[in-house]
Amino acid sequence: MTTTIDTIDARLAELQAERDAITPYDQRPFSMTVRESHALDVRARALDRRIAQAREAMVMLATVTTDDVDSKWHADLQECRAVCAAELLEIKSPVRDPKVMGRVVNLRLSLKVIDRGPGVLTDTGYDLQTLRLGQLLIDRGYEPQGADPTANFAGTMPWYGSLDEVTKAIADRDARRQRAQSMLDDAVMDDAERAQLESEATELDAAANALVIKVSSDGRSLVAYRSRQAFIDDQPLTVDEMSPLERRAFERAAAAYRTS
Repeated sequence: MTTTIDTIDARLAELQAERDAITPYDQRPFSMTVRESHALDVRARALDRRIAQAREAMVMLATVTTDDVDSKWHADLQECRAVCAAELLEIKSPVRDPKVMGRVVNLRLSLKVIDRGPGVLTDTGYDLQTLRLGQLLIDRGYEPQGADPTANFAGTMPWYGSLDEVTKAIADRDARRQRAQSMLDDAVMDDAERAQLESEATELDAAANALVIKVSSDGRSLVAYRSRQAFIDDQPLTVDEMSPLERRAFERAAAAYRTS
């Protein structure tokens, strides 16, 4: 469940209104029981926590861009890599012409820069602008920065990371956005939805605890058994033998094991 932006402010206002309506401890009537007062305190703390969590998540979402320079750079590097690789394949061996060999070196360096960054150009006599990659980037709208014709300086091409680096940056950005969205969804969830999810989680926990779940002999997966005796007898449960609830509980445990 992903909460839309249109409903967040209204839901936060509802939570804040409920929180504001809770009478402070020192203003509660003497007729209120200790149990009733304690219940109000518990609810107040829960509301404070959810409101703070929602606001923190909103700040996180605002700082994690959805489509920025990284996305365009990633796409452009992939396109440039495909062009350089195709042009290199077109050159047939053996290469004896010095000009063609120079083109081979240029294309190979272009591919290395895409994969590992411009640091690979150290002591090669090349820079990003003299590579085929540089021209491809210019064709895609990237312009040299700091050019000074009077000093015969052509400027420096912008660089936003190797293909591997920008891929990881995008994955990290998406993971942070997903975490923030999950925090926000959890914070503004209504009590009925929260109770249903907690009930489902309790049922899954009970189903998982009723099974005997072990790591497979090769250590690559989990195996479920109906009982400890079934484990001793080496009689694992197949997926088809599990109930729908057991299957979900086992799949949850298996997914957690794969990512651990």
